[in-house]
Amino acid sequence: MTWRGIFIRAAWSSVSNQAVTCLQDIMSLGAEARMNYPSTESGNWQWRYTPEMLTDGAQGALTRADRNLRALCAQRGACLNPSSRKGYGPCI
Repeated sequence: MTWRGIFIRAAWSSVSNQAVTCLQDIMSLGAEARMNYPSTESGNWQWRYTPEMLTDGAQGALTRADRNLRALCAQRGACLNPSSRKGYGPCI
């Protein structure tokens, strides 16, 4: 597992009710996909996702991330529920 994967899993495994993961990290993109350069006035927020970026490898990474997140939620007895204000709810 990469260091990104370790940090993502740690965030999603925390007791918090929310965890944010950048798409660039899930897709293992490099510096070309960086969103923000601290202490700079220009060049920030330029990166954008495009459908061409969804390669087989990226799709596999997103599928694994979704599977892992759902498994972590199920371990806690909470499942993803987009209609809930909290984004999760009891497993039915």
